[in-house]
Formats: sequence, C-alpha cells, structure tokens
Amino acid sequence: MIATLPTTWTSAKLSDICQINPRGKSGLADDDEVTFVPMAAVSEFSGTIVSPETRPLREVQKGFTPFQEGDVLFAKITPCMENGKAVIARNLVNQRGYGSTEFHVMRPTPLVIAEWIFAIIRTKEFRRAAASSFQGAVGQQRVTASFLESFRIPLPPLSEQQRIVEILQEAEGIRRLRAEAEAKTAELGSATFFHFFGDESKQHKSLPLRELVEEFRYGTSQPSGERGATTLRIPNVLGDRISFEDLVRVEENDAALERLRLQTGDMLFVRTNGNPDYVGRCGVFDVEDASLNIGDNSPVIYASYLIRARLKSEIMRPWFLHAYLKSPIGRARILKQARTAAGQYNINTEGLGAIKVPVPSLALQDRFLLEALENRQITEKIRLSERNMTAFEESLSAHAFSGRLTADWRDTNSEQIAYEASERDQALYSTRKQIVSYATSPEYRGIVEVIFKDRTDGIYSDLNSEQRFLLREVNRMFAGVDYGRYFTAEKIADEIEGPLHRNPQGVLAHLQVFAVRGLLIPVSRRRKDATGSPFAGCYRLPLKASGGRTFSGVEDIELPEQPGDDVRGELMKIQRRLATGTI
Repeated sequence: MIATLPTTWTSAKLSDICQINPRGKSGLADDDEVTFVPMAAVSEFSGTIVSPETRPLREVQKGFTPFQEGDVLFAKITPCMENGKAVIARNLVNQRGYGSTEFHVMRPTPLVIAEWIFAIIRTKEFRRAAASSFQGAVGQQRVTASFLESFRIPLPPLSEQQRIVEILQEAEGIRRLRAEAEAKTAELGSATFFHFFGDESKQHKSLPLRELVEEFRYGTSQPSGERGATTLRIPNVLGDRISFEDLVRVEENDAALERLRLQTGDMLFVRTNGNPDYVGRCGVFDVEDASLNIGDNSPVIYASYLIRARLKSEIMRPWFLHAYLKSPIGRARILKQARTAAGQYNINTEGLGAIKVPVPSLALQDRFLLEALENRQITEKIRLSERNMTAFEESLSAHAFSGRLTADWRDTNSEQIAYEASERDQALYSTRKQIVSYATSPEYRGIVEVIFKDRTDGIYSDLNSEQRFLLREVNRMFAGVDYGRYFTAEKIADEIEGPLHRNPQGVLAHLQVFAVRGLLIPVSRRRKDATGSPFAGCYRLPLKASGGRTFSGVEDIELPEQPGDDVRGELMKIQRRLATGTI
C-alpha cells in the first residue's frame, strides 16, 4: 500500500497513530448502561452497527472487548475479516461499548481521523496483508495484534484525509443505492416462489434433505498457496450466487481432485461462522459460469468449511431448493439445525440432512424456474453494474491512498497542507521519541533533545518535511558523541522508517542536500569488503562547537577534520563552502 507518496505525506505504523486494543476503566457504575455489539450486529456491507443492544455495565465488563465513541472496530476472525467487516463506533450509550472478543480495537490519536483508518482497513490490499498474518486452525484463523501494530499506512495531513474520505463516502453512497436495488430484486424472487408454492405444508409433501441428496461431502483442508486447483471459500458463497472473486489455490492429489471437483448443479453450504446469517448460506455451482469468470476449464474445488450437496436430479432441481432455503421458512429450518459453541455457529451434514423440504413435481419446479429467470436476468444486469462499480472503486482507492486523487486540491491549499504536515511530523517525532529507550544518562538525553530540536533558521530553512524527518533520524542514530560516526545512504535506508525505508537513492538525494548546506560532512572511506567501488560514499555529522571555527549561519556546530576524513572529503567541504558563499 505504501508507494511513492507526495512530499507532504508520510507513512506511519498503526501503533504510532492509534492505540491498539486499549484498556482502562470506563468510569461508569455497574448499573450504568452501555452499548453491546455482537459480531452479527455489524454490517459488512455498510460498515455500520445495524442492531446494537443496550446492557448494564456489570453484564459485559468482563469477558467482552471494551471500546468507546470514535474507536474503529475490526473483525479479526476469518471469514468476517476477509469480507471487510469493520465499523466506527458511533452513538454509543454513555460513550462506551463492549462487544465480541473477535474484534480488534483501534483508537485514533489526533494525528488521524477514524474515517481514514476505516477506509484503509476495508481495502482488499489491507485484507490480503492481514490474511498473511493469520494464526490458528483453518476456519478459525485470526489476525494478530502484532500485525496491526506494525502495519504501515499512508498518512496525509488531516485536512487532506478529510477531503479524500468525503470523496470515498460519495462513491460508497452510490454503491449503497445499487445494493438496495439488488435487494428489491431479490424480494421479487421470494414473491415468485410463494406465488407458486404458498404454504408448502398444505400443497406438497415434504422430505428430509438427506433423501434428496446423492452425497454430502466436506471440502479440502489443505492450506492455500501459489499453485493448485482453484478453490472456493466462505466469501465466495454469497447466498444468492457463487462469486469468483478473491479465489485461492490449493494443491491436492489427483484422487482428491476427482472427489472434490464441482459439477453444474452442485450446491455449496457454509457450515461454520461466527455470524449466524452465514451458517447454511448456499449457492448453486455452474461450470460454464466458472469458466467464464476464471478464464479456463480447470477443476474448481472447495474448502473444508463448505459442504457440497449433489442432488438427485430426478427429484429435486438445485435452483428450486436454493430458492426455498433462502425463504424465511427455509432459513428458520436451517437455523433450527445449527449449533453454537465458543461463539461459533455450525451445521453439519446430519443437520442439513434433517431439514424438511417441500417436493413439488419437477414440472412445477421447472415452471417456477422459467418464471424466476426474468428476475435472475434483472439481477445479472445489476450485478454487472456492480462489478463496474467495484472496478471504479478500486481505481478510486488506488488514487486516493497514493495522493493522486487530491493532487490539484493539494496545490490549491499548499500553505495549509505544508503547515499541517510540519505539525504532524513533529507530533510523530514526539511519539517516537517517547518510546525510544536511550538507556543512558540524563545528561545524554538532554543533549539528544537539543540535537533533535527542529531548526528553521539559516541553513535549516527551506527543508521539506521529509528532509526534516530524515535529519532528525540521522541525529537520533549518530549524534551525542564527541567524534565522527560514519554512515552511508544504504545504512540509513535499511534502518529508517517511512517512505524512505529501503530507498537508498531517496536517502542519498537528501543527504547530498544536507552536505551542500553544511549539515553533514561527506567523506570517502575504504570499503572493508572487496566488492564494488574501493571507496564508500560516507557522511558524518558536524561536531558540537567548542570554541573552534563554526559554520556561517549556525552557531552550534563546527567542521573540524576527523581521522578518516580524506582528500575527497576535504574537496567536498571546499565545494560546499564555495556554494554557500563562506569563502
């Protein structure tokens, strides 16, 4: 996510700009009410709390995750995390909330707005990176707190964060309207179903699902990788269809591939989830649809937290069964067979097999499918529009988090942005300084603080925010001694944080600016290894002034030669002095 950023942007670890999973007393009495948010209360689509509860503090302060107004909640367990389930805690009773232990909590500092954090953690790039940190058994994997603490995000000034968020929220509003249209189309499907079948208990015999299925089979438990068969997971079973986005690959032997290969008409059921709305969710697989979306005819299999049901085609049509199980009666019967343990809802093949299903004649099932086809065609048009919208949003997101989206706005507001960037960088520096353990004397810490102090006069003038940050980091690493400590651009790039990390060319460009201004002394030192040039381009800091010759424009540093400074260093020093008019 971190690429080349505008000069007024920086990057920061989430732990630098947020408190991760903060704890502390609420300040409320046991009988005071707070908001309670189970995982199911968070809408993964809208990113809002759709059905919060109110409970007395005494019921929730132990065994649940605490948060407060304005915190960002992030679902750490799969597949909720992979689906982008997150929310900003708003309108909490008494400004306090408690919720599922499967939430990580991020409390923004004044350096960042909650909406900026929320927008980033909902991106596919962030979710993919988070998934790479998963720990735990398949189907119960979680994102670690250490991943959040170390993850770096782009950090523009506050007013630019707000500007970008406003644009992204406008796009989200358009998506919401499209989703509402799709939901209303889905309602037409339910209406068509009941128009045909009404109260099935009076018109058609019912059979347990196990009598309508040739075979139930669990999916593969092999880990995903770079190669192997295309594999569907819980996020691919959307309830109204099978999605072919964000696919993974799993290596299996030929015998397993043959057993798990999906055929047209196979039904996939979600068997486990922390959200009861997912459990029993199903979709109908179609080979032609898969080939169209994947681009080849390679086998498609499915993961272990899905169950495949292969129906007896002489009794039951898969699309009819799918429509029934989506209906309120069908969902109620599925949930009746579900079980819960440790906050997880589960349904197994025995539970699925026990679900009673109406069995009208195949002729009536086929008539229903013809009637429903028109609705499906409307849905497909909406879905195509949705895919186009998704592509647009991904492009918008890429531009937003790289700074390209607001380039013109940034130019128009350059003075304000530059001031905010400077304030942000100083605040970030203060935060970092507080967590650095110097393990030295108080006198040394005092010297370091003096060295770190930002200067804006003389040769320090006109340095941009990135250069000021780099100069502070150089001082932090190499100052505080009475002799020259030598370093290279490569060494700085390996150790520094932010956009200059592992960017020796960018570091070198700034070091050269510092050298011309007399803030660093360039020298050349013989390399210890036998590869490359026999000399390394090194730098050292000037020493603190002690009555000797000082550099014009700065009263507290001097430029004495140190052992190891050679002819090339002297020439560079003369060149610098010529350039600045001191000789």
